[in-house]
This record gives sequence, C-alpha cells and structure tokens, in this order.
Amino acid sequence: MTERQQKILELKEQIYRNVDEEVIDYYGMSSDSYKNIDDYVLQLDNPVDQLTLAQCCLSFDNIKKIISKIQLDEYKIKKYELLKSKNIEVDNTINFDILSPEYEFLDDILDSITTDIDIQQQIISLNKEQLKLFELLYRRLKDVSNYNIPYIYKLLNFGMGYTPFASFSNNCKERYSSLLKELEMLLKNEYPFSNDMLDKLLFLFTNPNDFDINNLWDLKDFGTLESLSKFDDLINNEKSKSTIDIKKIKDLFLMKSYGISLREAKLIIKKYDLSKLEINDDNADLLEMYNAINCIVCEDDVNVLLQVYDEFTKKKTPKFNFMRITTFENDIRKEFAKYLNRCVYKVDNN
Repeated sequence: MTERQQKILELKEQIYRNVDEEVIDYYGMSSDSYKNIDDYVLQLDNPVDQLTLAQCCLSFDNIKKIISKIQLDEYKIKKYELLKSKNIEVDNTINFDILSPEYEFLDDILDSITTDIDIQQQIISLNKEQLKLFELLYRRLKDVSNYNIPYIYKLLNFGMGYTPFASFSNNCKERYSSLLKELEMLLKNEYPFSNDMLDKLLFLFTNPNDFDINNLWDLKDFGTLESLSKFDDLINNEKSKSTIDIKKIKDLFLMKSYGISLREAKLIIKKYDLSKLEINDDNADLLEMYNAINCIVCEDDVNVLLQVYDEFTKKKTPKFNFMRITTFENDIRKEFAKYLNRCVYKVDNN
C-alpha cells in the first residue's frame, strides 16, 4: 500500500466512525452515503485522493466540487471526454491517475476499469517493476483470450496489487511475496520472460489455491511430473483418514487433471449448460473436457471418484497446460453463444 492509499484509508475509517451516514438507494442497493466530510477531504493534498475519498463515501456533492477543480493535461482530457461520452456517471468511480501514459496498454478496457474503484487502486499501487510485469501478463492474456476482465480481477486480487477499500479476504495477501521480489529484480535487469513463464505466473496469480512457489527455480519446476506428484501424495493422505473429505478429493482431482479448482468448475458448469449441444468435429475436444469436469463435480460417491482418479492417472499422464482453463472458458462462451443464437427466434424484416 502506498503512503497516499494509507492516508485515504485512515481518513475513511475516521469518517465511518465519526460522521452520520444516510442510507440511500444506489443502483438497487441500500448504501451508506456520508455527506459532511469536507474537513476530512481537505486533509488530503492531492485532488485525485480527495476524489477517491469522496467516491468511497458516496459523497456526491463533494465529488462534483472536486471534479470541477481538477486540472488535466490535454492527453488526459481526451481520454476523460471519451469515457464521459460512454458513461455519464464515470465521475463517481474514476481515478484520474489511471489516465496517465504508463497505463496506456489498458486503453482497450479503460471504460470497464474506470467503473471499479478497487481495480484502479490496485493498479496504481503497483511500483514500476510490478506494473511492467502486470503489462507483460496482460498482453499475454490478450494473446489467448478475448474476455479478460474476470482474469484481470483475479490477477490483482490473488497475486498483485493492493486496494485500501476492498473487504475481499485475499486482498493484500503475501502468498507469493518472495517470488514477486525476485521477479522485480529480474525486470530491473531486463530479464526476458518466456511465454511459458508468463503462462505459469498467470495461472498462479489468477488461482485461489496456494502453491509453494518462492523463487524462479520453483517457477521453472512448476508443472513437471515431480511437482504434479504432490497431488497424489495429498490424495493418499486424504484416503488414510477415517472420514474422507470428498470436496477436497474433487478439488485435487480437478487441479491435477485440468488446472481448475472445484469452486471455479462449479461456477463454469452453473453458467454454461452445454448438455443439449450436439458433438461435432469442431467442439468434440471442448465438450469432452466439459463433460469430464461436470462428472467430477457431480459425483457423490467418493469410492467411484477415487477409482476414476486412479484409472485416469494410469491411462493418461497429466501435463499442465497453464492457459487451458483460460482458453477453455473462452471457447465455452463462444460455443454457448452459438447455441443461443440457434435457439433465439428469428424475426423477419418487419
């Protein structure tokens, strides 16, 4: 967390303790608005920080006053006016720092980013080397997927960035702090990151599961047969217990076989029902993977699950494809859209 963010957080907590709130309806939700916060806002020297404090307190009168005083250069004005033309309420969420040239690589999703205070705070919390790493990861993500917002959210929440406002439990975690420090040193020395390394980092930083990756050597070894054998050890440990946790077995099975957690698998199955799709040459591999994941998620007999796991690992040596789930969900979305388009009633020109 930067010093600026620390100061905003301290003032925000003081406001919540000392200022009377007014319950308002904000986009269909009852929210707390703090109007009388002028004294707190003036304790911040930077107008952008003043705006952020007013935004997180839903102090709309202060937002208008601060916005009218903020001076932008021509570069930022053009971006701001374009955003304003698409979203008339962008003032309630935008952080003007995100319009700076160093964040230009995010311009294609800027209209989405500027609607989320937390994501903007996380991005601007990154130091020079961390931002460079984030840019490398984002550009790699764009190479394999055209639906990036959810992965950016995960990347910032599970692996990088800090926001003083989110209540999310994994916020400001230290899961890969040692690895990140080493990566920062490599970036300073202009170390060339291969796509394989970037894919592994994207997998780690967008995955809620913890992995014992502390340095570059661990990263390079991640996904080898030796590292995958740890999943077998964990499953064997679970087998030895008097009461086996079937959810844990499913989670380990899915992680070793497909690189996806049980939580994520359930979400994908819930979002996309592909059961009525006909298999053809174009979607056969996709539906095979979807159906296999669905079977694991839905199986309630732990003995059947363990038997399938044993047979699966004997017949097929799992090999981690770290971008498989990213491309998998992307492909499912496309296939599901095709199915919906075929089902939707086609009206005539009238």
